[in-house]
Amino acid sequence: MKKIITIAFLVFSLIVKTYAQNTLSCHNNTNKDVYFAYAFYDDDNKCWTSKGWHTIKAYQQYDLDLGTYIGKIYIHGMQKALLGLSEDTWGSGYKFCIDPVDAFTIRDADKINCANKAEFSERTIGAGINKWEFNP
Repeated sequence: MKKIITIAFLVFSLIVKTYAQNTLSCHNNTNKDVYFAYAFYDDDNKCWTSKGWHTIKAYQQYDLDLGTYIGKIYIHGMQKALLGLSEDTWGSGYKFCIDPVDAFTIRDADKINCANKAEFSERTIGAGINKWEFNP
């Protein structure tokens, strides 16, 4: 009986661990670094929250662990030109507040009045690895 309980616990642990490993795998298919932000529905605070910045080196990938999150996520990317000016950007259709310079977490990012809003593209996150590409 003890072996059956142990085996059941191990199987349950594997299922929970597999379910909890939702990942956004972002691929930079350009020859310059990409800085990206994302927005997601924060169940704890009952609002849309934007977070940034994550850096993906040229022709590299960045895996963002989303834990158990499943649902809509919004992605914005940019490359910086000389003097910190934005060169190329990715995102369309949805606007969320960002901080264009520093790392940020902004709650109610879709509703609040802020100085800097950026365009984000929508993606639906499912269980497992979810791929996103920044292309030239």
